[in-house]
Amino acid sequence: MPKLFTVSGYIVYFGSNEEGEPIHVHVSKGRPTPNATKIWLTRTGGCIVASNGSQIASK
Repeated sequence: MPKLFTVSGYIVYFGSNEEGEPIHVHVSKGRPTPNATKIWLTRTGGCIVASNGSQIASK
């Protein structure tokens, strides 16, 4: 999966061909993982945490 950037040890990356899913990125600590946190990007420029598989803290 193509990496967009790294911040504080978290990798932000995207995948494709996830049918029925809005545009989104995945976030995981250290390296991409199958259960990475998924963040949907909204049309208004916001975001929604769809799942927090990487257990990223809310703060």
